[in-house]
Amino acid sequence: MNLKITYCFKTPIVQKSIPFIIGLFIFYISKNHFFFWDTISQISIPANWYLDNNFKSFWIPDYSSTGHLPFLPLYVAAGWSLFGKSILITNLLFLPFIIGTIYQLKSLSEKIFPDRISFQNLALLLVLLDATLLSQLSMITPDIPHMFFYILAINAILSNKKSLFFIACTLMGLVSMRGTITVGGLAIFYLWYQIYSNKLRIRELLPLFYSILIISSIYGLHYISKGWIIHNINSDNWTSSSKFAPFPLVIKNIIVFFWQLADYGRIILWAICGFTFLKQLKTRSSVDNKTAILMVLIISQTIIWFPITVAYQNAFGHRYFLPIIVLLPYLTLLVIRSYLNQKKILTAICIIALIGGYFIVYPKKTAQGWDATPAHWPYYSLRKEMINYIDDQSIDKNSISSFFPNLASSYNIDLDTENTFKFNQFDKEKSQYVFYSNVYNMSDEAIDLLFYSNSFSKKHVIKKGQIYVILFERDLEPGTTPPEP
Repeated sequence: MNLKITYCFKTPIVQKSIPFIIGLFIFYISKNHFFFWDTISQISIPANWYLDNNFKSFWIPDYSSTGHLPFLPLYVAAGWSLFGKSILITNLLFLPFIIGTIYQLKSLSEKIFPDRISFQNLALLLVLLDATLLSQLSMITPDIPHMFFYILAINAILSNKKSLFFIACTLMGLVSMRGTITVGGLAIFYLWYQIYSNKLRIRELLPLFYSILIISSIYGLHYISKGWIIHNINSDNWTSSSKFAPFPLVIKNIIVFFWQLADYGRIILWAICGFTFLKQLKTRSSVDNKTAILMVLIISQTIIWFPITVAYQNAFGHRYFLPIIVLLPYLTLLVIRSYLNQKKILTAICIIALIGGYFIVYPKKTAQGWDATPAHWPYYSLRKEMINYIDDQSIDKNSISSFFPNLASSYNIDLDTENTFKFNQFDKEKSQYVFYSNVYNMSDEAIDLLFYSNSFSKKHVIKKGQIYVILFERDLEPGTTPPEP
């Protein structure tokens, strides 16, 4: 009986259906996830602008433009115009990219472990267990198509499919600025791979050249039309993004860069890889071809992403480094299989470490990349529950203060067109009610005022898992703040 089940599981039709099944499952649990974090400004606001203005212009007005090319918001707005505008429809629009990403990850697993189906599925499991990738797959975000085209491009290179590489590379560069930057890292790898394979000829470089030419041309058209590219100089919303960081901030950014790569349990995977490579260096042993390819892929992306992120004042998050993060589980499993003993124990440790990363929640005064962990998932239902409570209490929502990312209009967060409201920026002197959640990264001053002073008391608290939402009310007279949840 067990042999029959194992045989059925290994049949091609079952293996091909795995990405489809997993993708549908992720969609099912996230189908009601509204716009969260930077996706509000990167997708919802420009997509709403296109639809509200009947697609009157290709370029988004400067007051709404984050610097990303507008193709993804255009895709979303076009989907809304065809199928209707709702959170469910928006998540459906991203479902092909979710399934496509998982399919490409499965294909990469098959290339790395062609002789063992069990290792192919184990590699896919390790990749999908990563907190940052799984969290992004559950969101409406540019990083889903970004990862789809990225892994598709890698598979095209390894399969020597030049036309497919050209298409994937070009579309990745047009999805978002992060996609454009990733093209730079992929270009480094592509050149190395051609040299490594003894195929470095002009003809082999044409797909990369044409891809970069098209991407550059569209950015050039943006500059001709708007007078700027990348950094929006005509808006005060993103002024810090174009400023170089002073030396102390550069040091801090370097620490944050490596912390985010190691965060959510990945430190264990890096440690296993690091130990293995030190061992290889000591014995002066070389690594096999597949290990070398994965190493160069990771190094080439690091070469691009490291200086770009640490040199500027612009805040960066875990999702920026998905081109590095998504390859780490493959490399770890490959070195465990090829160079280390205790393979089952080490693999189990990796699985436990990655799942354990879901439960990492930092103290209130420590900023956390909430969009990079499934720990934030309860927030979607908790926010709706608190809004229902506010309605039941007949509190004017427009008189309530809150924090990023809960400051955008419900028109852009929830796609609410009937009872639109917008919370105000927190004012320590004037705010009467404050909508707070521990997924908001706030100043220490605001935290102290809400939790550790007599200025506010907790009117209503709801909690699920490690996430909680609190409605604070200003005390007209000094009082005692109830215990923290």
